[in-house]
Amino acid sequence: MAIRESNFTPAIALLAVLAIPAQAVGAQPWDSHFNSDAAAILNAAAQIQVASDQPVDILLEDYRYDIGPSGRLKETYRKVYRILHQEAIEGWSAAERQYQPWRDSKPVLRARVITSDGAVHDLDPKTIADAPAADADDSVFSDARIVRAPLPAVAAGAIIEYEITVDSAPSFPEAGFSGLASVFDTVPIERFHVALDAPKGTALKVAGRMIADSAIQRTSSKGATHIELDLGPLKARKDFESYLPFNAPNWPGLAFTTAQSWQILSERYSAIVDAQIQAADLKPLMPNVDPAAAPEVIVAQLTSRLHRNIRYTGVEFGDAAIVPARPGEVMQRKYGDCKDKSTLLVAMLRSAGLKASVALLDSGYGTDTDPEIPGVDRFNHAIVYVDLPGKPMWIDATASQYRVGALPSADQGRQALIASKGTTGLVTIPEHNDEWERETYEIRFKDFGPASITQIMEANGPYEATLRGSYVANSNVHDSLEKFVKPDLCTQRASRAVAPFG
Repeated sequence: MAIRESNFTPAIALLAVLAIPAQAVGAQPWDSHFNSDAAAILNAAAQIQVASDQPVDILLEDYRYDIGPSGRLKETYRKVYRILHQEAIEGWSAAERQYQPWRDSKPVLRARVITSDGAVHDLDPKTIADAPAADADDSVFSDARIVRAPLPAVAAGAIIEYEITVDSAPSFPEAGFSGLASVFDTVPIERFHVALDAPKGTALKVAGRMIADSAIQRTSSKGATHIELDLGPLKARKDFESYLPFNAPNWPGLAFTTAQSWQILSERYSAIVDAQIQAADLKPLMPNVDPAAAPEVIVAQLTSRLHRNIRYTGVEFGDAAIVPARPGEVMQRKYGDCKDKSTLLVAMLRSAGLKASVALLDSGYGTDTDPEIPGVDRFNHAIVYVDLPGKPMWIDATASQYRVGALPSADQGRQALIASKGTTGLVTIPEHNDEWERETYEIRFKDFGPASITQIMEANGPYEATLRGSYVANSNVHDSLEKFVKPDLCTQRASRAVAPFG
């Protein structure tokens, strides 16, 4: 993976901007939820000067997190914005929220549009859709749902206000909640507000990202904790850095968590994995394993058997979104998602006498999991960590075209939580610095007759996996390569009839 270099000047400049309290601009009529004085809202918005090239002006973006005594979280998100140009209507004329029915209540959506003539158009509840959430991966089957609705009478000059409320339980009690309220300042934001409330005894922790700590207000009353962030007005940011390091945030924001520590999360998820693999009958996948073989050889053999017998498919209904399936179920179905296949491989490796654990991570190329904010809500992938003496191995159990020890680039350099009793924090997955691909051509001429050309394609890491995957999955590639290397009979005859230098 290429080393990422970055100039942090824009982030440093933002620290000063995002420390400006919103109270400096005074109270506005839209600060009150669905204020009935539509004329006052239109008049106040008209006083705000915005650059002519801006499509939208966000008047208020408000996050409120209320953690109850039982550990549940009530989240209320409210947004008020003004459409400045007709071209902005398409991207700003709907409201939506995805949810997991096994842990979230159905989101409550309320909205209205105030047109420039002062008319108020309330959202018709009959137009709110509650449908299965589309997954970008056709191999994943989930009961996740999405509530969404079209906003009425949206036009240039209109002011839209909508509010989404949802009540949630943690994935498991020790997990708590973790989240990030981000300031997406691609358009001007007049006020950005976050409020968190937690009862006595809650391990609430917050951290600003690209935000001065002085802008975060912390108060306590009778043991309860209240944290507030109030920013604005903020100008639209025009310059954005690309290829930032994984630990550098792309957007300002306030991160929070109610999880106590990475150690507790690791121990709890380790117990979940252990319970699932307990008494697993692994004989169908464990024949003829030589206990005297080198550990690396055993790992390669068992991983190869996993790939040959278990395809990648995820069925994530209910808490199966986070709890892996039992190995017996996976072997019977002959499929599983990342955590299912990883848990099965861990069981196989342990059965062979090796020390292996499931590792959780946020796979991808954006800002990585924050080591200061423990929580499982950010993780989207599971792989395997094998604790070999002197040289630990990482295996992505879903990457069937990769050699053992090589990882997809989206896994490399990311922060991972190894689910074992000895874990106290995140560890960084190693990056491969020797990834390459090359093509070699060897041309041989004869004194008489056709010449021969030998082409050799070599690669390792992601490049090798891409070539192998293309060859295995696409019959057209196989056929075209076969035709490419087999000389045509007519061409052979014609070439023999031509003098070598004719």
